[in-house]
Amino acid sequence: MIARPLLPALLLAALAACVATDEPPALGTADQPVTMWRGEIKTLVLIAEFAQNEAPATLVARAAEQIKGLDTFIRANSYDRAWLDYAVMGPYLLSSTGCHTNGWDGYNDAKTLRETALLIDPQIDFSQYDLIIMLSKDESLCPPGNTGYAPGGTLQQQVPTVEPITGGVVRMALRALPAGDTSLQTTYAHEFGHVMHAGHFDALRCTRPDGTPTTMAHTSAQGTCVGRPSFSDLVAVDPMGGRYSHFTAANKQLFGWLDPADIASTRDGTYTLTPLSTAGGLKMIEVPLVNSTHHSYVLEYRQPTGYDAAAYSEGPTLSGVFMYVRPPADNGFWTPKALDLPPYETGQIQATALPLAWQLPDGSYAPSYIDSAQGIAIFVYSMSPTGAVVGVKSMRNWARSSNGGTISASSTSTQSGTGRAYANDGVRVAHSWGGWWQAATTTNVGGGCYSPSAWIYAGFSTNRTIQEVDVIGLQDSYSGAFEPFPGMIANFYGLRHFHVQYLSVTGAWTDVPNGYVTWNNQVWNQLTFEPINTRYIRVLIECVMGNRARLVELEAHGW
Repeated sequence: MIARPLLPALLLAALAACVATDEPPALGTADQPVTMWRGEIKTLVLIAEFAQNEAPATLVARAAEQIKGLDTFIRANSYDRAWLDYAVMGPYLLSSTGCHTNGWDGYNDAKTLRETALLIDPQIDFSQYDLIIMLSKDESLCPPGNTGYAPGGTLQQQVPTVEPITGGVVRMALRALPAGDTSLQTTYAHEFGHVMHAGHFDALRCTRPDGTPTTMAHTSAQGTCVGRPSFSDLVAVDPMGGRYSHFTAANKQLFGWLDPADIASTRDGTYTLTPLSTAGGLKMIEVPLVNSTHHSYVLEYRQPTGYDAAAYSEGPTLSGVFMYVRPPADNGFWTPKALDLPPYETGQIQATALPLAWQLPDGSYAPSYIDSAQGIAIFVYSMSPTGAVVGVKSMRNWARSSNGGTISASSTSTQSGTGRAYANDGVRVAHSWGGWWQAATTTNVGGGCYSPSAWIYAGFSTNRTIQEVDVIGLQDSYSGAFEPFPGMIANFYGLRHFHVQYLSVTGAWTDVPNGYVTWNNQVWNQLTFEPINTRYIRVLIECVMGNRARLVELEAHGW
């Protein structure tokens, strides 16, 4: 018998109200307990038929064979940390009178279980079972819904048994299949996953506010993400159920099948992931998300071995490091969602393995995935049949003095509060007077343009891979300045025309992609581009407003 905490009364009510085939009931908030499916899962298998046209022994043998297949699957998925202890009872002959022909509204589930419960041995104590599997033959007469109900007395009001049914319930058809057909095995695993509080593995399709596609939007200001069914099928619990494969690492964590040593929670580190289909080693890297509507990214490694070797025409080969996102616990189920990685698809979203990080000429690596909003980069350095080396790195502002950055400039004003050090102190706002770098000289070339022929550059302690440069100028109301934001207009003191450049391996100053900014009226210019490797970032200023070149902060983000 599994030792598990009691579910709160409110959660039991929610489970009773939300039972459905496609939308399993919601798990509670983060402070509510999660069911731990470890050790012996005491299981009662009941067989019902509506037309007695096969020998009872045949049905019992067929049911036992299929439950044995589920047990084998659970043992492999849990790395022998969980297994079924099952007993098969029946078959019981029921009447199909009153059965619904569609079978998908839960009525047939309750009717079949209720009438079977009235026929079995009255000494059966339903409360002693963690799982009840209700198998029905003659599905055309009383179609089962192929459903998985989470534990907690879901059907108790409709099933008048002496002892309460507190375990989970799986309701399925019992039929013979041709050799090699694994569709029933897949359905068993799918519905058993719902019993354990797992939802469907679908996908997210995200767009920016302007409608262009993006992999992820963490807030409404960054864009909108909409759930979409996915053919990715990285887990038995998914909309298609087309491939008999391992549950995702996130679901295994939910079920209690992963130990703390199997999981790394990090935003900075390098690890070796072992294939999810084999026992031993690290199975999951969790990357916590901050200021996001989602909980974390999850990374796992798949190899085409064991259950993950099954062919599937609609989805990817299970070979590579896969990344998906997990909603917060108080957003219903902890249901993982596949990410729509570039190139973005117009049809059904496919789960895509992360590409290998490619090595740059200087020996550094360009990342497999970048999330600028979160300030993280993910690297898949290598893959082999036994493991994948994966790095997670937090992006840093390498121009900042506290990270080893230094600032040089063509000239600097002698006025108080306008020294070079202000340009990389990590502060994006000025104070009543000063708090920015200001050039010493300027030239009025007319037309409201002062051409200072000035430059300012940030140097790093060593070569860095840079993916974003932020140039933050002086606000109009500098004496009462507040934190700048993208889109803030500069009318009086901003940079008008300037180049953002890096020092290339040839020793030449080269514009970063789209690094020549003209007719600028923004306080904050943020430039993102394909990663470059350099030790210096420079702003070459051609024209400014307000008679002097001024810069509040120069930032260079990367790893």
